[in-house]
Amino acid sequence: MQQVDASGTTINVLISQNSKMSRYELGTPTQVSIINPTTIQPSGVKVDSAEDIDSIDLVNIPNNKSFSTFAKIMNL
Repeated sequence: MQQVDASGTTINVLISQNSKMSRYELGTPTQVSIINPTTIQPSGVKVDSAEDIDSIDLVNIPNNKSFSTFAKIMNL
């Protein structure tokens, strides 16, 4: 799987470690986990609403883009 579009939903879609995910769109998740992805960039991550997020795991995002990815998730 390379793309997830769960926008407009409340489901959590957890991607596996070392995934080749390039697009990751979520609606109103309670958990976000991106660990050791090989291809995802902050521009490929979108969350409709971060208000219900209880936990975020961002580990080893390529090119030191963890903070940019966090900012995209939190809509900062």
